[in-house]
Amino acid sequence: MILKSMTLSLLIIIFYMNSVNANCLGFGAGERLENFCLLNAINGKTLDHDSAKIIDVRLRRVGRSTGLGIYIPQTKNMGNSFFSSSLKPLIRYEDNINGGNPAKPLIIGNLSFQGDEKLHKTSGFVGGLSANLNGRTIYAQRRYLDYNLSTSYALSPASSDRIAITNLRACSINHIKKLWFLDACFSQSQTNKQISNNISRGLELTTSHIFTATGQKYNHIKFGINRLFTEDYEQNQLTLSINSLYQNNIFTGLEMALGEAVPNELSTKASLSGIVNLYLAGKPLSLSGSLRNETGGLVYGLDHDAQTVSINVSYPIRNNITVNFGYSKTNSDIDYFDRATPFFGLQFSAVQF
Repeated sequence: MILKSMTLSLLIIIFYMNSVNANCLGFGAGERLENFCLLNAINGKTLDHDSAKIIDVRLRRVGRSTGLGIYIPQTKNMGNSFFSSSLKPLIRYEDNINGGNPAKPLIIGNLSFQGDEKLHKTSGFVGGLSANLNGRTIYAQRRYLDYNLSTSYALSPASSDRIAITNLRACSINHIKKLWFLDACFSQSQTNKQISNNISRGLELTTSHIFTATGQKYNHIKFGINRLFTEDYEQNQLTLSINSLYQNNIFTGLEMALGEAVPNELSTKASLSGIVNLYLAGKPLSLSGSLRNETGGLVYGLDHDAQTVSINVSYPIRNNITVNFGYSKTNSDIDYFDRATPFFGLQFSAVQF
């Protein structure tokens, strides 16, 4: 009788579950916030079998071994490891394809330095492929390892210039108590161009909490300590972010970072970024922007500081094609490093393997 009552409390009409999905999924809110939204949305409601299975799978994938707490044969023996891979084409405008220098003189006081024309930057469209590999291994109740490897290779049709980008990220994801979490991550990023090759690594320790505000908004607040390693310097950073998922189909994210001063190296002093995702004409629209203040640089004895402002818009023009466009502007104490960069790209749906 108890089991029958629990089952009935988790059976729902299909159109209600479609409404829940519309409010909770597809906004880039992140797995934790999406699951929290789903569980709150179905509280006290009824679910049909297929909808219960969807949520049960999501819960088991984050280490909840019992899922929804009801017997669903299709999800009972899911296992503790999950893998996925994908491949997709890419087309985008690149302001600096070869990793070269600005095609203008470097002026320091009364001195003017003219760079080698062979080392000047090139701009234009590039095209290529990107591949992605994701994995997850659950090792304890609501604790698991996430790992991701992505790589892309793009060529310029106007020259032999190419861009190879590789990103690696591995995280230990841990539920601590109630709605509190503690995660530790390692990341590495490498961008290889004809003239330049940049590598950076990072170690992150983040604590986070999920909570409800006013009954109409779900929040995920995070506080992190990061250690950044580049080829030129190392830096400690503090980060604070809050993501919010509203029941009127809007997602917002805000992140702030503070970096310690690094002598004689241009590094991030403070940054602020934000994003708003919503639906426009039945399609997901994403608006994002960022501000970054860099200080500490030194060029031929002169201080080098810089401020960068960027905006970006993303919107699907077809079911499998999303257009991205934006603009970035950097103002520096030294005019040579000033830049204004447009951005345009087409993002295609990935082919899953």
